[in-house]
Amino acid sequence: MQKYPSVRLARAIVVSSFFCLVSASGPLAQDQRLLDSKGYVRDDAYARPLVPPADQKYLKIDGLKMKDTLKEVVAISLKSRDDGNKYWGRIAGTKYEAMVHDWAEAEFKKYGLQDIHRQPFTLPTQWFPTDWSYTFSAGGKSYTFKSVNPSLNSPATPPATSRKSTPYASNGCARTGG
Repeated sequence: MQKYPSVRLARAIVVSSFFCLVSASGPLAQDQRLLDSKGYVRDDAYARPLVPPADQKYLKIDGLKMKDTLKEVVAISLKSRDDGNKYWGRIAGTKYEAMVHDWAEAEFKKYGLQDIHRQPFTLPTQWFPTDWSYTFSAGGKSYTFKSVNPSLNSPATPPATSRKSTPYASNGCARTGG
């Protein structure tokens, strides 16, 4: 039997609490230098690996420039979200898809490409939700999920049965049953 087990337990609790406080208090001062004003790691703070002589030719590829280009494309998706679309992004057949085509065409022209043209094609009829909600009741309380999205090609629940339906989830697909 150990002498003074409560002292050891108390010491373990104090040490554990200290580590929890330190880890939960956020980045240390030296780590703050690596972050931008929003708390993200600054691009210039990432380590730059040494490049072997055989791969020196690839140093012309500028990852930060590629990231800036990608941000321009992502901005189109974010505009869709900011315009109030619950199902947002560069979805085929929407004006945001057309915007990314316009962006790409302008980029091609900026780099001197000629004979730029678009090849139209017919999309099959598509359906995607523009509004939805997911609410359930249990134990006399109602709960609403704000981050649930319907899966593509999921049928709409008929209005007459929507209050009686019981959701069934399997493999990420929501189905309704009576």
